[in-house]
Amino acid sequence: MRVRTYLGALLLIAAVIVSGLLLIAAIPFLKNSIWTLIFGNFGSGGSDGIAWPVLVFIALIFVFIGRPKAMRRAAKREEVQYRVGSEDWSAKQRAWSCVRFGFAHVWNIVVPFAFVVSLMGAGGYFMVVYLQTYRGSHSPALALEAATDAHVAYNRIFLGFVACVITAVYLTGNL
Repeated sequence: MRVRTYLGALLLIAAVIVSGLLLIAAIPFLKNSIWTLIFGNFGSGGSDGIAWPVLVFIALIFVFIGRPKAMRRAAKREEVQYRVGSEDWSAKQRAWSCVRFGFAHVWNIVVPFAFVVSLMGAGGYFMVVYLQTYRGSHSPALALEAATDAHVAYNRIFLGFVACVITAVYLTGNL
């Protein structure tokens, strides 16, 4: 993958984080996740002991570190589902696909709802990558690979960021 792909992913992560935090500031309910709606703050750290949601992320990080091809397969599967064929879709269909992409991440029970909304924008970015590559090549296969590369770069940087945050929190004794 090219450096440009990673720079785009880095900017996208910044946009997702900033927009998610702004959404939480504007609508505090959006700080909740499926986890907090079901269990409240139980198991989220503090006096409850180990932060179970953090353990979910740690497991995810180790799965993808141990099986890097699994990350690419997962990203490609999402790109096929939400981008392939979009060159023939209306703007409304493309927008709806990005909304569905964001909501598909609600299954990750620890992700706050604000970031599910922000991921709709990330889906828009991957859609742009797909469509630009398609317009330049007229090849759905090349467009799929470009969008998958962008998605994988995003996931790698994001998981690295989460790993750093978890490590920093652990080392400072705030876990």
